Amino acid sequence: LKFTTDALHHVGFSDIPTNQRIVMVVFDMKNNDQVWLKSGGVVSFQPRWKTLFSYVGGKFKVCDNPTPPFVTGPGDCVVRTVTISKPAQDIIINTPWSTAWRTITGCPSEDDSGSTYDSCMTACKHAASAVQYCQYVNIMGQMYDGKIKCVDDYEAKKPAGLTTSQEALWARVWFEKCWGCNPWFTGVGRGYDPSAGVLTGTEWIVRGDVANSRLGPAASTEIYP
Repeated sequence: LKFTTDALHHVGFSDIPTNQRIVMVVFDMKNNDQVWLKSGGVVSFQPRWKTLFSYVGGKFKVCDNPTPPFVTGPGDCVVRTVTISKPAQDIIINTPWSTAWRTITGCPSEDDSGSTYDSCMTACKHAASAVQYCQYVNIMGQMYDGKIKCVDDYEAKKPAGLTTSQEALWARVWFEKCWGCNPWFTGVGRGYDPSAGVLTGTEWIVRGDVANSRLGPAASTEIYP
């Protein structure tokens, strides 16, 4: 149990779901990068805000196959670009990571906001400062159901006439719902342990839609229960 706790804290999670079987699988990152290079010309990278903005602001490949085991082929992919203005990027980048979530969203809590206005306001303790954040959560709704739809909806559902701060908020909500950048996401390429209040190990963005057999031999161990 201590190993499981330490492992999950290392990647930024403090709660262990005791009703689930947890298996740790370790792949060779070099093999993963070779697969990604062949199909997209990209290698794994640490999720720093500047890197993320550069990645989505260029022509990046988005793939989705909703059928298990979710392995994608050329016909499952499209090329997309997400536009986030430099001033909006700067707001997110220049806000200290330790206070960024509450500063940008106005939500005084890190609880899961769900996908509706009511669930979001409940998570945010009905704070007036979180109203616009929760409105954006409600607009996005279930947009994260499907990677391609998620990317397309960034522009399709974006409210018109956003100010720079509103655009930064819209982008932050999109990264939360579409990329899984939860309230504890630091944007500096490292995880965060909320129980200890410290940065932890390095994080990486890797492809998750390729056949495991292409990644070479893997080592696995059951870590819970």
